[in-house]
Amino acid sequence: EIIKKNIEKIPDQNISDLALVSFSEILRRCSKASSSYPNLMIDKKRKPISSVMKVFERRLEVNVQSVIEFSKISNSKYIPKISEGDSRNMEKFKENTFDLVICHPPYVAAVPYAEFLRLSLMWLGHDPKYYDSILIGGKRTSKQVLNRFMISMKEVLKEIRRVLKKGKICALVIGNPQVHGEIAELNKLLTDLSEEIGLKKFFDVKRERINMRKGRVKDEYVILFSK
Repeated sequence: EIIKKNIEKIPDQNISDLALVSFSEILRRCSKASSSYPNLMIDKKRKPISSVMKVFERRLEVNVQSVIEFSKISNSKYIPKISEGDSRNMEKFKENTFDLVICHPPYVAAVPYAEFLRLSLMWLGHDPKYYDSILIGGKRTSKQVLNRFMISMKEVLKEIRRVLKKGKICALVIGNPQVHGEIAELNKLLTDLSEEIGLKKFFDVKRERINMRKGRVKDEYVILFSK
């Protein structure tokens, strides 16, 4: 709490944001949350961290160094524009705007997104239950979770087709998770859905996932579509 209050006093928004990111990253480690589960499970036997401030300082130093290293290799001629929004409704962008769209949708019930980020969301003043209700792939225990996911993804793919230039590419990365005990073949479902709305698949490849910590999906598929 002391760390967070002092971060909030920092006048420079960029520095404050970087400090908040670092603060968010140490919350699970400095709490009694189990590191063995992606969702928030309390480990009553876990010993408290002796110095939270030292943990925060080390994390902040790493992030500051990362920013410095990135600044050295980045080209100032090409400044990225980050636009926060909902991919189901990208009305801020005109039709035929982009040459390339890269999309990595949620894996339905594979990862408890809002639950995994619960500590950070609550410390930063957000309601995890609210985000779970609006996220694509949220409400993973609901019987309708797959149906809700496909309805949302149809809206996303329609918007991608709208903003993509003719002849240009959409790259989709997806895995096939277990949903209520059965494998949901999202690679096939989303391919069929994409072609239904006018995105034609011309390439796909299966790859093994590297980081398995936050989900039980062994493989991912990279699928390329053209408009």
